[in-house]
This record gives sequence, structure tokens and C-alpha cells, in this order.
Amino acid sequence: MLVVDDDAAVRPLLADTLRRAGFTVREAATAAEAQARLAGPLDLLVVDAQLPDGDGREIGRRLKTDPGTRDIPVVMLSGVYVEEDERTAALEGCCDAFLRKPVAPRELAATARAMLRLSRADRAT
Repeated sequence: MLVVDDDAAVRPLLADTLRRAGFTVREAATAAEAQARLAGPLDLLVVDAQLPDGDGREIGRRLKTDPGTRDIPVVMLSGVYVEEDERTAALEGCCDAFLRKPVAPRELAATARAMLRLSRADRAT
């Protein structure tokens, strides 16, 4: 699992929440770091919508349009209000779930588990 967030206070909290839920987590602070870490095996991407050197939506879009990575679940996070149309567009094109920060730890862990269950079920069919 990869957590990408440029906020040095938030990223470790997100990663720690997922580690306590039993996941193996890698971290990245920028879009460039995320791209480098996407090269390895990945079960789930948790990415902030706005990064200092790029757009989390673009990272999700690249994953979803590549046949080799399109089945990797993407959870998008945003710390700012996002209009319904923009959230809907994100869910249809670059992510599988959209959460607003600050996200409750249990909600983040439950969303990650749900996305992984759906991914496994999709691969089994």
C-alpha cells in the first residue's frame, strides 16, 4: 500500500493508521516520489488530490488507464471542499473512493479493507 500526502504531519498519521490495521505501508510526499514507488507491487493507493508537484487525480488517472495497474484501488483524499461534480468525475475516472480530510482512522481503515475486498473479488471473476 502506498500513502501519498505532502503534509508532513498528516502523512505519518495516515500511514500509522493503516499499519495498525495490519497493512504494509510505504509513504511518499510528492507526485515524483509516488511515481518512483509505483514501480513495485502495489495493492492500494491512498493519495491526496493536491500535491505540490502534481495532481493526485493525475496519478490515479494514470493507474486507471494502464492495463497493468487499472485494477489497483485508488482512495483519493482532499483537505478542501470539493464540489459534487468534481468528486463524481474523480470517482468515474481516477479513484474508487473519495474521502475528506481529516478522515477518521476507522473510516480510512474500513475503506482500505473494502477496496481490497472489491479488488480481490474483481480479480476472481
